[in-house]
Parts: sequence; C-alpha cells; structure tokens
Amino acid sequence: MNNSVPETLKILFVGNSFSVDTAQHLPEVALSMGVKNLHFAVLYIGGCSTRRHYSNLIDNVKGYDYYESVGKDGEWSCTNGVSNVDAIKSDDWDIIALQHGTIDGSKNTELEYYDKLAPLVEEIRKIAPEKSKIVFNRHWVGESWHTHPEIVSFGGDTAKMYEIVSGIVKDHVVKTPHLDFATPVGTAIQNARTTRIESLNRDGYHLSLGTGRYIAALAFFASVTGCDISDIGWAPEGVNEYEKAVAIESTLNALKTPYSVTESKI
Repeated sequence: MNNSVPETLKILFVGNSFSVDTAQHLPEVALSMGVKNLHFAVLYIGGCSTRRHYSNLIDNVKGYDYYESVGKDGEWSCTNGVSNVDAIKSDDWDIIALQHGTIDGSKNTELEYYDKLAPLVEEIRKIAPEKSKIVFNRHWVGESWHTHPEIVSFGGDTAKMYEIVSGIVKDHVVKTPHLDFATPVGTAIQNARTTRIESLNRDGYHLSLGTGRYIAALAFFASVTGCDISDIGWAPEGVNEYEKAVAIESTLNALKTPYSVTESKI
C-alpha cells in the first residue's frame, strides 16, 4: 500500500445489487482519502450474471439502470435504459469492475457459470479506454439462514461456499486473459464476521447499509488504488468506533490474504 492518492478517479461497475452495495459509500471514502475529482457509476440489473452481461454487450441491450455519482456531495443519480456498451465508451474509466450474479440460474459456486467471463473481458477490452484496468469484484456469501437457492443447496454452510468461491477466483478468475485482478471485498466481509458484530447484512444476502457497505467500499477502494486506508477519517452515520476499526482491520487483512479468512484481533 502507499499514500499516493489519485487526484482523479473514474470507476464503472458492470454489475448488479452487489455492485450497488460496494459502490454506495465509495464517493465519501474517496473524497475523505483526498481524491479531488471523481466519476463513479454502476450499471445495474438485479442479480445480473457475467453470462448476461456478455449477451447484453454483444446485443447492445439498453436494459441497465445507470447510477452515477459526480462531484463532492456523494449523491447518486439514476438514468434508465442504458447499455453497457455505451457506458463503457462514455468516459476514460480508470477501473471497470465486473460483477457476477445468479438471476439466470447461474451460481457463484460452480465454475461452469463463469464461462462467459473470458469473452466478456475480451469484448470489453476491445471497446474500453486503453488505460482502463478491468477487475473482478469479488462478492461475499450470504448468511446461513437465507433462503436463496444456492445457500439452501449447501444446507446453509456459507463457510464452505466462501471456500469454494475463493478457489474459483484464485485458480480461475484471476487467470482470465486481459483481467487485471480481483478485489478482496468478499474476504473483507468474511473477516468481519469473526468479530462481535452480529450481522453485516440487511436481509441475510445484501450488505447492511452502514458497516457492511462501508467495509465493501474500503476494500474496493484500497485494492484498486493501493492507498493505505488505516487512518481514514470518514465513516457512515451510525457506524461506531468499534465497527469502524473492524472495517479497517478486515480490509487490511483481506488485502494481505485475499483468499482465506483472517480472525479479528479486536
């Protein structure tokens, strides 16, 4: 990590609700860390998988909600009916982050459902700005009691699900041609689950609006910029000092060991 904060940062998520969770507090995190100019955007279709992102790109489907944050207030606006092709071409993005989902029957824990990731990255590389880094935003697993079909299929053993997803990302996803790296967001969330915080999810699957989303934003920001977030000043309203310390510790540990859980010491 380093203390060299970029003056300008432009990030586009080709994603789903996991991307919305990750990006929600990114503007405040970036501004707090000293970024002067930002353009953050999320292409959203609920549960959208890499398979569907690929078909949407090939067919130039104008089916995404486009959330956008520009400026210093951290606010988000929304435009409907945007294509991923147009969004990718719309700015000289520093980071284009891809998200996997399960809306079309895809699963996070089975490699076969990532089969369109490589062609998706290849096609994006053809149309993206030359300087853009293409990354995979590593998702988290839900809580054991949730009724999501994939969680139910594992009998609620989300620790096992985490291990399987870690293996897929480590052994396959990060080796995708033209993909730069994977973020450790899912591991940061899993690290925080070793603490006294009762839950990091608002519904057992999506992240809590305060601490859960804060951890995701910190882990994403630190991984794509290399900046040291140890002394970040900002935290969302309602996040107490212990929860803030957990978010920082969980992120730092995830950056060091992105494919395995690190027990908290606080």
